[in-house]
Amino acid sequence: MNTTDRQGLKREARKALAKAQYDPKKLILIHTGASVALGLILALVDYLLSLGIDETGGLSGVGMRSVLETIQSVLMIVQLVAAMFWQIGYVYVALKISKGEQAGIRDLFQGFRQFGPVLRLQMLITLIYSGLSIVSAYISSMLFMFTPWSEPLTQATLVGTEEAMLAVMDQVMLPMMGIMVLVMLILLVPCYYRLRQAQYALMEDPRAGALAAVRKSRALMRGRRMELFKLDLSFWWFYVLEMLTLFVADGELILEMLGISLPWSSTVSYYIFLALCYLCTLVLYWWRGNEVQVTYAKAYEALLPPAESEKDCG
Repeated sequence: MNTTDRQGLKREARKALAKAQYDPKKLILIHTGASVALGLILALVDYLLSLGIDETGGLSGVGMRSVLETIQSVLMIVQLVAAMFWQIGYVYVALKISKGEQAGIRDLFQGFRQFGPVLRLQMLITLIYSGLSIVSAYISSMLFMFTPWSEPLTQATLVGTEEAMLAVMDQVMLPMMGIMVLVMLILLVPCYYRLRQAQYALMEDPRAGALAAVRKSRALMRGRRMELFKLDLSFWWFYVLEMLTLFVADGELILEMLGISLPWSSTVSYYIFLALCYLCTLVLYWWRGNEVQVTYAKAYEALLPPAESEKDCG
């Protein structure tokens, strides 16, 4: 089995899922359902906090308003952090299913049990991407200054007034952003594929640490990035459906563009379409999420040297 045989990887993934001792559909339902439930609960809490903030008008309510806004920000951070550890738990489950090992509900919490290594890995990856983003911004700004599109900005800079700068921003913003996006793609996409196996490597051997997982991912992906890119493309239908589920959350806006108005408030519409978005996500992952994730776990196994591919998870 190798990463060039995409259909073979998918067949092996389906076989592994069929042999799993605990129903994988229940696992993905629990995993995605928990994420959906948390998202809906936090959305409701955020709405209640917003109502409280609206009622704390004037100088007398500054203190309470500040507290409520802080709680909103903290809850948003909590959701992002919890999702990060929860998601890597399913990476661990997919890897165990791929290897033919027993995986259960307890394994979904592996990301939280390996809190330190997972946190260090995510911080390291974030640091790498942040550094590349800064480099991309610098390179793109330098490239932009050598293009004809920069002439209006140069002239406005010589004038030195805020009005002159604002007047040319509409002219230069689009080409400037286009160059920045192009440079970021050139730098970030190869890096993204170099780091793709880091989570699997960490879950397979948490004691080795985050830096070792990154190094192992880079070694495994050397000369193999195009193979994984083609595997991603073979799942185009899944990613298209995933994108469409996100558009469901903007259902009210889409209906307005079509000239359709709903007989209730925008707030009610927002939460109805948010719930529908979460429901569509749940159905999509229950339907095919396991196959996609276990196929990627199989691809990780195919990248391993023969001696390492026999090892058990963490």
